[in-house]
Amino acid sequence: MNRRALFTSLLLHFYVGCCLGQEKSQVIDQDSIGIVLKADSPDQQRIRIENVGLDDAVFSFKLNGQFFKSTDDVIQAIQRFENAVDNEPIQQKTWRFVCASIAYNLPLVQNHWQQSPLILLNSIGYDKCGNQAELLAFLWRKLGFDTRIWSLKGHIVPEVFADGRWQMFDPSNQVYYLNQHGKVASVEELANTPALITNPVQKVSLNLNSVNKSILESVSHSNFLASIYASVDNNYVYSPNFLGDTSVTEFALRLPPAAVFDFPLFYPNLPQPKFRFLDYNSANARLKIPKNWIGQINLPLVIASIAGEGIIKVNDKKFVVGSADLNDYLTAFSEFNYRVEVDGSQGEIEIIYLINGSFSSLKTYNQLEVVGTNTRSLAVTIESLDSMYYLSQATSQLFTKNLTDLLFALESHNERLTKLIGKNKIRSWSDVSRKTAKMISFLNQVGYPVPIASELIVAKIAELERTMKPKFAVVFFEFLHEPRNFMLFVAFLCSHSADEINLLTKELLQKNKTK
Repeated sequence: MNRRALFTSLLLHFYVGCCLGQEKSQVIDQDSIGIVLKADSPDQQRIRIENVGLDDAVFSFKLNGQFFKSTDDVIQAIQRFENAVDNEPIQQKTWRFVCASIAYNLPLVQNHWQQSPLILLNSIGYDKCGNQAELLAFLWRKLGFDTRIWSLKGHIVPEVFADGRWQMFDPSNQVYYLNQHGKVASVEELANTPALITNPVQKVSLNLNSVNKSILESVSHSNFLASIYASVDNNYVYSPNFLGDTSVTEFALRLPPAAVFDFPLFYPNLPQPKFRFLDYNSANARLKIPKNWIGQINLPLVIASIAGEGIIKVNDKKFVVGSADLNDYLTAFSEFNYRVEVDGSQGEIEIIYLINGSFSSLKTYNQLEVVGTNTRSLAVTIESLDSMYYLSQATSQLFTKNLTDLLFALESHNERLTKLIGKNKIRSWSDVSRKTAKMISFLNQVGYPVPIASELIVAKIAELERTMKPKFAVVFFEFLHEPRNFMLFVAFLCSHSADEINLLTKELLQKNKTK
């Protein structure tokens, strides 16, 4: 079957009509299509969009209602977001939307350009507590609420003024707390009564499918977090950085004839989250541009890599594709890399983008909505990832890289750490906690900060103590007597969940036994 016949059969097989949710007034020459795509193995498949026509197709797209053209578009999505309870307040629904859309992680880069609602939501998909708080406060302001952003001692949270009072919703810990009257508590109420955190009136659980849900809940109601709120001398309100609709261009893709755009893909060697905390919220999209096409691509997603042959300009800077200069520029992320002028006279060019893994993950049935020009020349299919990494393989590769990087830092201070940790002195979980804290403190001092918050380390150890069988724990402590094994354990803490550490340590002990 040729491409045109394939496309025709797709149109006959799937529903094609007006794209859901579009405004009535639109440019006359724009086409809009809505296609339902079935994925039999969602975590092992991708969406493939090919231009089988003779002219460029320029279009925006939504997958299952996600990927946004403007912050007004985001607000409409929040208003359509399904209520968790009857008459759920919009400020609470907005908090749930942010929790479901953005994962907590170390930021891609410390730069002001990424403090954009659309870049964060459509492309990066993860950030630290500060920018998550900023995003939530920004969306509240778009809805007409007054907001405050609090810097606490080691944490940042937003507040919204609703129903005549300040209310705190924490997006990174995915929690809010109730006061003695059953109302959502403010930061000041939590500072005055920390027991609202450690002994909550009612526990709030989002039931998001996060890999470390038990750890998240442990942190949310920990003495450590309560002490952060209670340290009132360090708490202050600051002005927001997300000040407006910072979209730089329309969310639209130009797809040349014979070009292919597919997602989600998973490239473990490209920039990804520094450690795994919540669901895997980072993925990639790939744009394959055929030889001899010359033109400009302005899709507002962060570019992670460009390969192939030819000359390009990125943000008006000229590079040879495949050069070290281009790689250094892209991986520095000193500015928002998205504007590309392509001269493909020498060969095919491939652009890899960062795309929000939460938005791009497939379900069994997927609604793809496309609006633009020449969209009826698009052939859309669900295909296997083929040589691409499955989600599980990608996370495995990511873990390996994390372990390698951290172990290298640990090994470079092997002798000093041996003296610091000591040998044959680990007999209990309290010993494990104490020596882990020493090691992390030491690494921070020598310029290698551990890429995970200390409270999460504490929570993971507590979870291990709770779940590991006592007989196995005795053997595990013996294994940790050797300093290098203890270093490996700390590396695991930085990139694995407690359940995964249980499995990995069992494997290591088994290998150690067979030797």
